[in-house]
Amino acid sequence: MPIAPARNRAATLLPVLIAAVILASQLLVKPVVGLADNGDFVNVTLPFQLEPAGGRQIYFDYIIPQWRYQPSEPPTVRLITSEWLLIAPGYALSRLFCNGSYDLRWTGLTHMLLFLWTLWLVAPFVARLPAWRALTAWAVILAVFCDVAYFSIYNSFYMDAASLLFLFLSVAFYARLICGEGSTRRNTWGLVAALFLFLTSKLQHAILLPAILAMFLLDKRLRRALSPRALAGIAAVYLLSVAGMFQHVPQSYSTYAAYNVLFTGLLPNSPHPADVLAEFGLPLRMEKLSGQSAFASQSGVNDPVYREQVHRSVTHTRLLAYYLRHPDAALLMVKNALVESARERPLSRGNFAPETGLPPQSRSRAFAVVSDLRAAAFTFRPWIYVAYLAAVASAAIWCARPSPAASAVTLLLAMAAIEFFLGALADCQETTRHLFLFRALMDLALVSIAVFPPARPLPSSPSKDFS
Repeated sequence: MPIAPARNRAATLLPVLIAAVILASQLLVKPVVGLADNGDFVNVTLPFQLEPAGGRQIYFDYIIPQWRYQPSEPPTVRLITSEWLLIAPGYALSRLFCNGSYDLRWTGLTHMLLFLWTLWLVAPFVARLPAWRALTAWAVILAVFCDVAYFSIYNSFYMDAASLLFLFLSVAFYARLICGEGSTRRNTWGLVAALFLFLTSKLQHAILLPAILAMFLLDKRLRRALSPRALAGIAAVYLLSVAGMFQHVPQSYSTYAAYNVLFTGLLPNSPHPADVLAEFGLPLRMEKLSGQSAFASQSGVNDPVYREQVHRSVTHTRLLAYYLRHPDAALLMVKNALVESARERPLSRGNFAPETGLPPQSRSRAFAVVSDLRAAAFTFRPWIYVAYLAAVASAAIWCARPSPAASAVTLLLAMAAIEFFLGALADCQETTRHLFLFRALMDLALVSIAVFPPARPLPSSPSKDFS
């Protein structure tokens, strides 16, 4: 079904402009909004030899707007992430024109432009909908994804920013593919590239590889657009890249996460903590460490008396075995994760710089309608939150059922489930932030309800391949 050019231009430009005004006013105009560091920024800043301009890192309380190039510190790679690609343009410009002084807004600008490009790519897809449905779809997209719960991470060095944006980009290319907007070949390879960058954005999200490979096998359009040799090559590149990421992980990385689950999640909530320690092969005297995270100075990870035994005994494999023997413990962890996820925004993360004069850990209230409403409705009401999530999932599947994207929506929900249980059971520190991508996946399912007609597939136009 062709679209009149005038309508197409307006439908494409106006939502992107609205998003640009919202994001630029918050990310680029002082006092800028961002998300304070919890200690993870070094995964992105160390390879670029960046450090806070004041020489002192501030955790949790405030964002640091000004950074500087420090050549005396050698580049260090702790974890591999495609977020480096999003930092590189602003970093290169700051080295050329700012004498190595790096403004955090370079990061916000790069992330913002990628998000706006994603909206631009998906706009023709939405424009094919009936006017009322297109209006509804844009209202949901802008209200949800231009909420401060999402865009605050753009002014940060969290790897999740790349995860979110490359996920959005993957969805945009897939939307263009199923409605025949533009070249099938460009959209297919754009999707392949975006998914690769998504998988390599953060180690935790690489576990979604099986679901992504399943999409290539189940989706007829992708099977038609890619030869068996190309599909095999894509699978090999994805697998090798993910394997390389896991090979580069420091030994302590997974131990810290498993230790936190055991000592801050399971032991404090167990009526018989000594029995729990015994199941993990740990000495009973370690019960005194219950409630202390791995980052505490006196934790078993940092204590030379316990360190080797902790690394040997506290693993995610043993955690999984414990959950299978004690499903009630797994259920408690899931319930706690639901409470934390429902908060929408981390409680202990400031959004402003110290020079604003605001108290530590102050949070922005601008453009927070959706996150505030959901937090008020679902925090401390985990089973109501479950009902909401189940309703979104059921409605998304039902609406997408007759559309070309039915399998993709189902896999999207499967990815959300994987992300949730990974965040709930594999690490119980900063659960609200660790479930960030889970909420993004569920919000994409929410958008799909507004997008897909419940009775007939979307109209499409002939795809335009190039040779």
